[in-house]
Amino acid sequence: MLVTAVWDIGLAGVCPALFVLMGSMGVVLPNSAAQALGLVEPQVAGTASALLGTGNFLCGAVVAPLSSLGGQPSAVLLAVVVLTSGVLAGLAYLTLCRPWRERAAEGDEAVEGDEAAEVDEAGQGVEAAAGS
Repeated sequence: MLVTAVWDIGLAGVCPALFVLMGSMGVVLPNSAAQALGLVEPQVAGTASALLGTGNFLCGAVVAPLSSLGGQPSAVLLAVVVLTSGVLAGLAYLTLCRPWRERAAEGDEAVEGDEAAEVDEAGQGVEAAAGS
């Protein structure tokens, strides 16, 4: 979107970029909210849902005026705000969720599972040899 705004391609270039952005948000936001609410106790699911909704509207209220800081709204400022928001969201994910720790824990469990499988295979081989 930033490229189409900087090169002044016009509405024909900005509309497809906005369509892709909004279409992906329509897929990502409901699924991420469902995943987040699946992690909380059922007794506090309503409160968690209210906090998610409040956070969404609060971010929208803070970020919306930024796209018209220069006095007149422009596609370049909108694209910069969208890009900055995406980068900040990625940094928040990496900082708060730390996905590499989950992968390391899953890798440790997989190694332990592989060792158990080898022992089982070796044990079966010994039993098969003893039975014949």
